[in-house]
Amino acid sequence: MLSKSPATMETILRNSAASVMFLVVYVTCSIMVIGEAQGDTKVPLSPPTNSNPEKEAVQEQRTKSVSDKYKEEHERLLISVLNQDSTSAMRPHFGGNAVNVTCSMTIDGLADLSERTMDYSLSLSLFLEWSDNRLTHNSTEEITFHKEETIKKAWLPDIYFVNEKNGIIHHIISENNALAVYPDGSILYSLRLTLTLSCFMDLNYFPMDRQHCPLEIRSYAYNDNNLVLSWRKKKNKRDPDALDYNKQIQMPQFKLTNITATEDLFPLRMGNFTTLRARFTLERVMGFYIVHTFLPSFLLVVVSWITFWLHVEATAARASLGITTVLTVTTQISSSRFTLPEVSYPTALDVWFSGCLVFVFSALLEFALVNYVHLMDGRAPTMRRSGTSMTYTVSGELSEMDVYRSCQNDNHSSQTQLNKRTRESNSCDDQPNHIQHYPHYVDFDRRPVRPYAKYAKKIDKFCRVLFPFLFLICNIIFWLAYLY
Repeated sequence: MLSKSPATMETILRNSAASVMFLVVYVTCSIMVIGEAQGDTKVPLSPPTNSNPEKEAVQEQRTKSVSDKYKEEHERLLISVLNQDSTSAMRPHFGGNAVNVTCSMTIDGLADLSERTMDYSLSLSLFLEWSDNRLTHNSTEEITFHKEETIKKAWLPDIYFVNEKNGIIHHIISENNALAVYPDGSILYSLRLTLTLSCFMDLNYFPMDRQHCPLEIRSYAYNDNNLVLSWRKKKNKRDPDALDYNKQIQMPQFKLTNITATEDLFPLRMGNFTTLRARFTLERVMGFYIVHTFLPSFLLVVVSWITFWLHVEATAARASLGITTVLTVTTQISSSRFTLPEVSYPTALDVWFSGCLVFVFSALLEFALVNYVHLMDGRAPTMRRSGTSMTYTVSGELSEMDVYRSCQNDNHSSQTQLNKRTRESNSCDDQPNHIQHYPHYVDFDRRPVRPYAKYAKKIDKFCRVLFPFLFLICNIIFWLAYLY
């Protein structure tokens, strides 16, 4: 066997490596092409259903039959039933039992609660349900009427809102009312309206008050022998309440805390009429009044106490401070009454402002008292030492006291000077009686130092503690009385 040369072996290995590389590239490209082909292939999500022409024809025929029946019954109710005058003029079951009308509503908005006009605005969707056997039909679905002219041809409950001031039925974009007639003669009448209702408020606790605004519904012509109103009862947990409301309702000064529904009979000359009442409990939010009313007036009272720390002789500063605080509180009282009616009883806000006015006015009176006591030193007698003797002087009588001193002190003045002064101001023996009784003061060793000024300072120090303490006690009583 012939041995191969190294060059031949190298050539064989090189050819083998090239063959392996070509095989790897070929396999890789084949895998990529297969993957793309599988990605482009659309796999059906579900197997195609076998079409059944017979079933489709039956379904189409059934739909056409329902539609034709709906149109037929719709035209029959319009032509044969609603066009009769007796349909709208006579109540259902005339001569028999009273018509039971159930009521429910959805509160869409509540706003414009005004203390001055004693009313509020309410947007709602009203739903009335009753039965009228004259409107039974053979359609499998309810027949709905939207036109107001058509709806008026049917009998409708003659209800009205007892405490209504003004109201509108919405017509944007179309008339917001509908009359749905079910096959068994049950009727659902719905409409959307906005009302302005009166609400008589008790403002004794204003602005910490809680108002109860009513909504009353009553029949105008039918007493309880012909028509009975009642709130709709819930049939299951998912069924909405008779008084449902939008949870997103927000008002600037109030929050809706509760809604209650009641029924009762109201006696009138034509008999007893069933009345539905809804009561909205509104609690006032005090944030506005705390920031704009209570806090400024509280600070004004505190500012009025600064006069107790001013010097007794700073009369200009103390007087201007006291008068300014009194006038500012008076202005606040006047401005707070603009939004309120002229009630004959005091509100909580009136009590607060009255207390603040009493405190600032008392601070002004305290200044007047302290100033008067301080001025008493100018009128009160004082002692003045001259050499070894004491002279008792009174404002406006210094010349008389000097004469008395000349008469008593022979060691310090000559007889000539004494005679001269006594000739000018009468003799010593002829001095007034109040001068004759002064000699016992001459032996005093102590001199009084403005005693009334000390009293004035004591009054200021006492008021620095008394006024804040009394104001704190009044605040505790006020907030406990009106908040709880």
